[in-house]
Amino acid sequence: MFKALDKRIKLILILVVLVYIGLASFIVFGTIKDRTMDMQRQLSVQYTEQQNKNAQLYLQWLEETTRLALNHPGLQEALASERYDDTLAPALDGLRSSNMDIAGIVIYGIEGAVYSTSNISGIKSYSAIREEPEFARFLASDETSKWLIQSPYKLVSFPVDPRTMLFYIEKITDASGRMQGVLFLESPLSRLHGFYRSDDQAISGNSRTLFLTDETGELLESEGLGDERIEEIRGLANEQMPENGILMRETENGIVLLYRMYKSEDRVVILIDTDRLADQLNWLKYALLIVNGAIAALFVFLILQLSRSISEPLKQLYRKMRRTMQEP
Repeated sequence: MFKALDKRIKLILILVVLVYIGLASFIVFGTIKDRTMDMQRQLSVQYTEQQNKNAQLYLQWLEETTRLALNHPGLQEALASERYDDTLAPALDGLRSSNMDIAGIVIYGIEGAVYSTSNISGIKSYSAIREEPEFARFLASDETSKWLIQSPYKLVSFPVDPRTMLFYIEKITDASGRMQGVLFLESPLSRLHGFYRSDDQAISGNSRTLFLTDETGELLESEGLGDERIEEIRGLANEQMPENGILMRETENGIVLLYRMYKSEDRVVILIDTDRLADQLNWLKYALLIVNGAIAALFVFLILQLSRSISEPLKQLYRKMRRTMQEP
């Protein structure tokens, strides 16, 4: 009888302890995981939003730099005249040499005049670049300026530089609003790329920056990216971009953020890797299992000791009662 009671007491206490420790561990780990992932998500969005604003300020600063060329004395006359202005090209070279973020400048007049920095060779004619679909759409639109990602030979020069560059295009108009020409400013794409780069140890997560062009749908800087990841990006890019110009999705591979570039239909893609955080959470899970296993073993040992301290006196009392009843 007392053995059965002892077993029941042990079983009930052990089950209560194990269920309590298991539920407590599950709830604690789940809460830590959810809050940690939520914090990383918030920090990732906040960090990339701030970097995106910094990138926009950088592009606006480059736009303001072009004012030095557009306000050059005699520019309007040079574009409308067949006479070559000897002062304009040196002014463009001076502007380029004073700013490392400017790779080149080309100014086209609709009458045929062309002025550029001396580092650009093999310049296309204005009639040739008008055949480029994206530039033709820009000319036909009401836009006065635009940023886009292109290879230099696609717009202003023949195939001499294979790199993809960042271009700023602005229509040049006279006082009456009549278009007289177009300015092209060329800047290394790596400058823009640098604004979104994050440290590997950043709490917001290690990120990778790509660029999705609107005209061709080409995904730049995607070397080594798996097909599944590329399909995730293209699927997100096909969705309607909200008014704030930001799209975010969480996938099994991490977080994907899409930003519309300033004055452009091209988009910046930010891939935030959550694997490092997942590894740390897995380490925490195993640590909790080890600690909780040790606590459970300790409680089982204490339960056994407690059960023995209760059952043994009862057994002794029972044996004494039997001996007393058996005496004559």
